[in-house]
Amino acid sequence: MTVIFKQFHESGLTVSQALSFIANEVGTNGTKPSVLIKKWNAKIADELAIFDTYGGTLQNREITNTIIKPYQEKIAELEDVLLNRLYEYLKHGVFVAFGYNDIANPYPTGVPVHEWNSLEIDKNKNVAYCEDRKYTSIKLVHRDSLKKQLDELTQLNGNNAEIAPNTLAETEQVEESIIDLENVSEQASIKPRKKLKRTPSRYRDNGLSLVREVITRYNVEYEDQLPANKAWAKVVSGEFTSKLIVNISDTKRIIKLIEDDELTKEDFSEKYRKRFSSK
Repeated sequence: MTVIFKQFHESGLTVSQALSFIANEVGTNGTKPSVLIKKWNAKIADELAIFDTYGGTLQNREITNTIIKPYQEKIAELEDVLLNRLYEYLKHGVFVAFGYNDIANPYPTGVPVHEWNSLEIDKNKNVAYCEDRKYTSIKLVHRDSLKKQLDELTQLNGNNAEIAPNTLAETEQVEESIIDLENVSEQASIKPRKKLKRTPSRYRDNGLSLVREVITRYNVEYEDQLPANKAWAKVVSGEFTSKLIVNISDTKRIIKLIEDDELTKEDFSEKYRKRFSSK
């Protein structure tokens, strides 16, 4: 199956490309998220241009930051929505992931759908990881593209067994072990209430430890009781305090933790969200 997986992997999208694909889908309000992001980035660029024109005084910088901050927050929140949608697509087989999970194995492997209940994505590094496994150089293949490739491989096997003697058996195994291509859920937009998972961490992670402290401090049992953005607000506003926190940036976008660790709002949101599960 290694050769087939390599073909799928090479045809896939990076995480950023998959997020761009999702951003170009029409939202519930009839507008593409990509259009909104482009509009808000244009607003930020306009304000920064004004700042450059009238001089970089501290007062002008404060005014500029006050003006652009709402747009930056809107973009960050929408990017969180897009990432959450990507997780839902992965859990429901709309996208299928392939990556490397063994240094000794030169070929990529498929990521089973059920593992997305615990895996987290580092979108900048194209890595998916959890407490006991890690996939590097992940690529995401849309179900329509995967189905087309499987059909082509099956046809190739039927037309010329010498070219691909094991293709049919391998493609059937792909379908069975990774995704039921004929029974993909159409309910990816349905968000069941997500409950806190009771799983101990095997690795030290100051960011994850901070998330756990927040959840414990506010007795959060379900994610909707205290969503990630509101939990972040409690931390950066100073309402929540912890010995893990060294300082918070003036922009409220980065938390400096002990041991020189840094935690961005995006990282915090991912770690926070993965502490809950709909199962």
